[in-house]
Amino acid sequence: MRIGRRKKDIGNQELLWQKFLDNDMSAFHRIYRENYQVLFSYAMRFYYDKSSAEDCLQTMFLNILNSRQKLPKVKNVKAYLMKSLRNQILNSKRTKIDDFPLIADSEFDFKKKGLNENVYGQLKELINKLSPRERELVYLKYFHGFRSTEISTLLDIEYQTVRNILANAITKMRKLGDNVLQLLFILFR
Repeated sequence: MRIGRRKKDIGNQELLWQKFLDNDMSAFHRIYRENYQVLFSYAMRFYYDKSSAEDCLQTMFLNILNSRQKLPKVKNVKAYLMKSLRNQILNSKRTKIDDFPLIADSEFDFKKKGLNENVYGQLKELINKLSPRERELVYLKYFHGFRSTEISTLLDIEYQTVRNILANAITKMRKLGDNVLQLLFILFR
């Protein structure tokens, strides 16, 4: 059911994107509203203050709006927007991103995931021991449900590299944690 709903959501987003490309501003506003929070959360991984993250996000949306005649048709709007945002962030920082905090307390509802605070603390500690690149891929894969092929496109890296990094991250977490099987099950379900 989850996969069927995801395909339907992607299909709706694809239709909405096409309407935007055809100059339907209500479609643009809907794309903006439906994707803003996840994009803002993603931007906050790179910036430590809300205003910088918001500025970057607004600039990205303005660039998209101003260049809509040149934009391609896309199947996964969320992935396209995240890639556009990441490119905007890289352009604005003009440096390699070397930090990527994964879990923000205000964003991750550990009670909803069935975690008590102690288990949540262990999970957060394990994830924070991963490299920034591993944290970023874990974030995209397990917190936002992107497939490895989508992550590959989003980050402009090879599909096999994505799989290798994710496998290494899981292996590293297994070596670091005592309750890692329970934590991985909770995180990845």
